[in-house]
Amino acid sequence: PMPYAPIKFGLVWDIDKRTWVHWDGNTKSPISRNLLASLGLGAPLHGKHGDLDFATVKRQTDLSESIRPPKYPFTIDKAAAKRGEAHFESKCASCHGGPESDKRLYSIADVGTDPRRAEVFNDKQAEGFNKFLAELEAVGYEPPKEFGVRSTGKYWAATLNGVWARSPYLHNGSVRTMQELLTAPGQRAKNFHRGSQEYDPAQMGYTDAGVYVFDTTAEGNSNSGHDYGTKLSADEKRALMEYLKTL
Repeated sequence: PMPYAPIKFGLVWDIDKRTWVHWDGNTKSPISRNLLASLGLGAPLHGKHGDLDFATVKRQTDLSESIRPPKYPFTIDKAAAKRGEAHFESKCASCHGGPESDKRLYSIADVGTDPRRAEVFNDKQAEGFNKFLAELEAVGYEPPKEFGVRSTGKYWAATLNGVWARSPYLHNGSVRTMQELLTAPGQRAKNFHRGSQEYDPAQMGYTDAGVYVFDTTAEGNSNSGHDYGTKLSADEKRALMEYLKTL
């Protein structure tokens, strides 16, 4: 049995610009990722033969790689955003900027966020997936020539294009708004509601509403770590958030 390691839905835009995907940068082959998802979610598997429409999985994979980040739909304070760019360069760009290489993988000790996901996907897990993909049979499918799954034990600092639309934040969705992410971890809300479709431009995230209660004290749900930018002043934080809305 696997330890509980919840994560939120992954990024669905600019996938074609990344070599390795997922929150821990563990998957190199998008088609392999989608095949595993198809089989894991119910496509029949008879021994090593997958009973699925590979052409459709391939088409979905190709379509997903054409998705681009959504533009911020509300008003942006351009003067504040200009000031915020400097804060972005000093507090965010060193991790979230530059080429999307393995240099953007950071250890749990550095980031301080919930470690469960990075820990649970170990080398044994990766080897199992690679063996499965190498032996899988499906009409139109050709096994990868090189391993496409790995264990990193780290977390990926994704590019922040479209970050306004990624609330709640962190890999496990444990921080409801950008305002909270810029708040010291010990002062962040211990629980909040999920399911709201109402966006709060001031706090940069969805409102605390909905039927599901997210409890940050539950296993895998910690909202600790990622304290970058938390020491900025209130005005500096607002300026930074205005800049992030432009990405």
